[in-house]
Amino acid sequence: MNNEPKIAEELISHRQVFPGDANPSGNMFGGRIMEIMDSSAAMVADRFSNTVGAVTASVESLSFRLPVHVGDVLKTVSKVVY
Repeated sequence: MNNEPKIAEELISHRQVFPGDANPSGNMFGGRIMEIMDSSAAMVADRFSNTVGAVTASVESLSFRLPVHVGDVLKTVSKVVY
């Protein structure tokens, strides 16, 4: 059995916001942003654990400070920290 500590890799991804991601005012849906964040986090968790099937059990807090508009590019950075 390998007792070496695992090193958490960082996953960086970019995604452009399209009209289908936004409301009629051109602001991206918050739920869509959460979906993208959750997908990135799951990929990192799966890679770290060498399994497939990580799930989000809860989200303690999430605050949106500025709107994201159609045409903007979102950058997500995901890493296992605990």
